Order: sequence, then structure tokens, then C-alpha cells
Amino acid sequence: MAMIQNMFLQRYLSEKIMLKKMAGDINRLSSTLAKSSIQLNPYQVYASMYAFDSPLQRGAILADEVGLGKTIEAGIVVSQLWAEGKRKILIICPASIRKQWQDELSLHFGLNSEVIDGPIFETKVNSGGQIPLTYDGIFIVSLQFAYQRKGLIEKQSWRCVVIDEAHRLRNVYKGRDASKMAWEIRNVMQDKPKLLLTATPLQNNLMELYGIATFIDDKILGTPYSFKKRFVEPLAEKGEFSKVKLKELRQLVKGEEQLGDNKASGILTRTLRNQVIDYVKFTRRKAFTQDFTPTNEEIELYEKVSVFNAEKGRVEELERIYKTEGEWRSLLTPEQYSVTRLKGTERPFSGTCAVPAGEGEYVYRCVGCGTDLFRSGAKFQSGTGWPSFAEPVSELNITTIEDRSHGMVRTEVLCALCGAHLGHVFDDGPLPSGNRHCINSVAIKLVDAGSFKRLEKAAFAAGCFWGVEASLRGVKGVVYTAVGFMGGTLKNPTYEQVCRRDTGNAETVFLEYNPDEVSYEQLLNVFWKIHNPTTPDRQGPDVGTQYRSVIFYYNDAQEKAAKLSAKELERAGRFNDPVVTRIVPAQVFYRAEEYHQRYYEKQGRKPACIIPE
Repeated sequence: MAMIQNMFLQRYLSEKIMLKKMAGDINRLSSTLAKSSIQLNPYQVYASMYAFDSPLQRGAILADEVGLGKTIEAGIVVSQLWAEGKRKILIICPASIRKQWQDELSLHFGLNSEVIDGPIFETKVNSGGQIPLTYDGIFIVSLQFAYQRKGLIEKQSWRCVVIDEAHRLRNVYKGRDASKMAWEIRNVMQDKPKLLLTATPLQNNLMELYGIATFIDDKILGTPYSFKKRFVEPLAEKGEFSKVKLKELRQLVKGEEQLGDNKASGILTRTLRNQVIDYVKFTRRKAFTQDFTPTNEEIELYEKVSVFNAEKGRVEELERIYKTEGEWRSLLTPEQYSVTRLKGTERPFSGTCAVPAGEGEYVYRCVGCGTDLFRSGAKFQSGTGWPSFAEPVSELNITTIEDRSHGMVRTEVLCALCGAHLGHVFDDGPLPSGNRHCINSVAIKLVDAGSFKRLEKAAFAAGCFWGVEASLRGVKGVVYTAVGFMGGTLKNPTYEQVCRRDTGNAETVFLEYNPDEVSYEQLLNVFWKIHNPTTPDRQGPDVGTQYRSVIFYYNDAQEKAAKLSAKELERAGRFNDPVVTRIVPAQVFYRAEEYHQRYYEKQGRKPACIIPE
């Protein structure tokens, strides 16, 4: 009996010794490779060995070109660590691929893992069970969750932290103010063994590569200034010296890339598609050109512009105005031509655009095409020397673009119909718009509005703004919508910053509507129908203060209508829980990034929320 026990003990100890082979030894991965259910390629095994050879004390970057299976390479590392009894592993990735990670670990490596998000974390804590992340296991979390729970994560003794799509953190080199989440995550992970998966920074610019590299070793490439002087500037020049600097940078980042006795000294390994065509059969793509002649309907759609006619009180579809330089010169005065067509600027205090004394509403129109641009009631004294307006007649009637002339970054204002340069817009105007449209007086002309009709504004927050905008755009009488943020303390927040939940902003849809076609009360009815107003800081799976339910009112009439509508909803008993929608004055609206605007239309998808008939 003693012999049998001794035999099993010997077998057990020999197995433990095999699992603890030195880093860089292919035998270390033998059991993991044998148990995996996938067809592995040599470069994937090599990348995994490179990661172990780091030896994960400071970490490694797996930067294979897109489509070569970096997730599998990381899975090999995770699986081997698990087999060695190193069973506290954290995987940080975008929320959209957490389930994909969980499925791949289970399907290919037979590893169970837990996806942890805010609600799951709170449920586990409130139930009195173990606090997630504090016990052994493989935990998969989003970047936002890692940022929000950074204190708890920092205290844990992780055997490995995997960060997928690490290029999302590349702007860390710009400092904490530019990318607070990336900065904090890097600090939390400073002393943790880590594995970063990314490809993008090696394809964009060297400073992004620098940012990612600092997650592994913040000294290997020096300070941002020294890195620019040592590599970025020399590599921007053509010649032999740039080739020498490129070779030097490669050696710093990639090392010798040899295993065995000569350990890899770098922090990164990268495989390109053209290096693995013997193992991976890619679909051959052949480029070809084809003549395209747009139909009359397509040309008409492209050339037409929607503008609001204040005199008629309706939105019109008009042909975009094009003229030759000669035609513009004959139509405009020399000063008007210089400003509107050559983007000049008139001298300050040279034009006042004074409004005639007495009662009445006036409209300022474009000197080039007569488009209604600004109401006289939106004009205010800014003391800058140029006419200033808080808001346009309609957001439809102007276009804004970035202007980097004269060593500055400004927002240029153009006429939407004829493209005339009008001036610039700044964020130091009166509330609620917070804008100051600084306009050249020679670019506009004052006319009596007569029976002038105006559009009304409204703003609603009801969860993810993609679906809310799609719902409100479909309401007859709504002429303009934009998604963005309102109700917070941070100026011009990015979507990433709002997702951190510390800016106070709510995802908001701003709209303009024609009160002759749709009433504010009708818009409120749509608002109540497309979301659940009884869930604080949550709509379905979306959790956070940015998803709270809010009605932002622009005047006393809207406030009164909103409060009355909320009371009627409570009396109707449609919901079991009380309505928690906040009704507050409108604040400055900050437009979100362009890819969020009319999101479902661009994606060709139907919104998840219900759109009323």
C-alpha cells in the first residue's frame, strides 16, 4: 500500500515539476497545447512563448496584424497559468466582446470564467456572498468597470492581467486630463503581470506606440519629449539616418526576438499577414473599378439642402447654391466677397448690425443667398467688436466645421445653402445655449420679419441616445435632431468621458420642432412611451447616471407642461413604481461625436426601443 501511495506521490510531484519549467521552454506549453481544441499555427505558439519569456513581470504586447488570432495567443497563456495553479486572472476588454472572450475560453480551452459588470457586482455584494474579484478565478470586465473599481482591482494579487484592444488606451501619453481612464488603469496595473493585445498603434503614429509601451515599461522609451526628439522627428525625415533610428527603435521595442539562451529583451512581438501565408489561407481580394453614374434622384438628394424659412414657417428642400467667382464678385461688394468667399474677417467695431428702434422682430439673412440665419432677439452685446448671437434661426440653416487657420483651433460658421463664411462660434455665450456666434456684419443683412415664425427647442434624456433620437426623428413636425450631452459639469465632454459616470452629463437628444405641426405635449407623450421612467439611472441593460430620465425645459410653458404630464402619467397607473424622471432647466448642450449622430440610419439597423406610430 505504501508503495502504491509512493508511486502516485512521485507521479504527482513529477507533474508539478513539469508545470514549473523555465520560461521560454516549449515543454512548458505542451499540456496546454495538447488539451486545446483549436488548430494552432506556429506564430501563435511563438507569441505565447514570447509572452512567458518576458517573463510577465513587466508584461508583453502581442501586436499581430488584425485577424491573426491574438485572442488565441492570450488564451494559451491564460490556460497555461491556470494549469500551473496561478488562478487569479483578470481580462479587461470592451464591453461588446466580454461574452466572446468567455465563449472562446470555454470552447477552446475548457476554462470557466465570470463576466462581471456593475449590476452583477452589486447583486453579489448585496446577497452577502463573496465579493467578486477577491477570490481565485478568471474575471472578464469592461474598461469602464475596471476604471470604476480601480481601487478594488489594485489591491488584488493578479497572476496576469490581459487588456484586449489596448489601443483604446493609447492616448495615455497626452496626460491625465486628456485620457483619465487610460491614465488611471495604467497606474493600477503598474506592478501587475500584464499582456496587452493591440494592432492599431503600430499603424497610426509613433506617439500612440509610445503610449501603449508605457503600460509595460514607462522608462524603456524615455519621456514623451525625449522620444519625440530621439525617434519621431528623425523618422519624419527621409534618408539613411531615419533608417538607423528605425532599426534602433525596433531593437528597443522588439528586442532580439530569440528564445532559449538568448532571452527576448523587448516588450512586443508582431506578426504580419504576409509572413504567415504558409499557415493561414486568406481570401484573395482583387480591386477593380466600375463606372458609376448617379441617377437624377441621387443627384437631387445630394444637391438639396433642408433649411427653415422663417417667413413661411416651414422647412424647405432647396438646391445647393453654386456660383462662379465672377458671379459672386458681381453680386457682392468687395468687402462682402472678401469675407464670405475668401474667409476674411472685417475689422472689429467696424459694423454694428443695429436693430431699428421700436417693437418688432427682425431676421438677419445671408448676403449671398438670403437664407434666414439669426433672429434679432438672439443678438446680445459681447463687447468683442463683432455682432454676437446666442443661437441661429435653426441649426439646419448653418454648418460648422473645424478651422485651424492662423495657428488656432476654432469652429467656423457657414451658411448651409451657399457655403458663405459667416464667422466663428465660441462657447462663452449666454445660457441655455452657452454659444456666441461671432458674425461678420458684412456677411448678413437685416430684414423685417413681418409674420415671422420660429421653431421651438426641446431636449430629452431617456437612456441610450441612439434609439431616443430615432424615435423622435420620426415624429412629424420635428425638423432637426442631434445627440449629445447635457446636465453635467464638464465642458465639451467626449463619449468616453461621459461613460466614466463622473461628469454628471446625461445622454441627451436635442431637437427643433415646428409648433404648428406638433405640440410639446405630443413630444412628451412620445418621450414617456419609448423608455421606462421608473428606473433610476438605468434603461434596460444600460446602467449609469448618463442613462437617467430627464426632461430639460427651455421656458416656463415647457416646465408646466412637463410637470402636468408627469402627474397624469402617475395617475394613469401605467407603472407599478413611481416615476423618477427629473424635470430641470435646460443647460448647455454638447453635441456628441459624429458617428453617434443618426446612428441607426448609418448602420442600416432598426432601433431597439419602440417607435410610436
